[in-house]
Amino acid sequence: MRRGFVCLLVVLCLLTGCADGYPAGIKIQCKDIQLTLPGDFIDLSDEGIGDGEFLYGRNTLIFTGLAEDKATLEKMTLDEYTGYVISGNKLNCTPTVYGDGYLFSYEATVDGAPYTYITATGEGASNFWIFQFYCPSEDLEENKPEIDIILQGLEFQKNS
Repeated sequence: MRRGFVCLLVVLCLLTGCADGYPAGIKIQCKDIQLTLPGDFIDLSDEGIGDGEFLYGRNTLIFTGLAEDKATLEKMTLDEYTGYVISGNKLNCTPTVYGDGYLFSYEATVDGAPYTYITATGEGASNFWIFQFYCPSEDLEENKPEIDIILQGLEFQKNS
């Protein structure tokens, strides 16, 4: 599966490497969130990797979103949920407040290469969300502006 992921990244680089500027955005409305991705992202939901609500990629950056129904989580707060995600995945990181949610990062090795994972948690009306970006660690600085733009554009539907 990891080799497939690396091959997928190579294909993405070939398909999107020649794009001039930003094509029109891709609007995602899913459950209780909405966001817009730059138009050069490709929908990878049918590629069989990941188990989120959506999965997109471009060049060396993959982005996914996973919703978890708050009703099944025994009235956790977003702070508690973020801690639950970190401890449940045995991560050694500390979340920081980012907008109305939290942000944390960690590294992992995929096929012998270091990858950086930047994860944000947030809360909609009925779901907690995990948004994850990952890329080869050597490409992180190049991808940071894109990650910031996407995170700043997240809109959560709240109870009225």
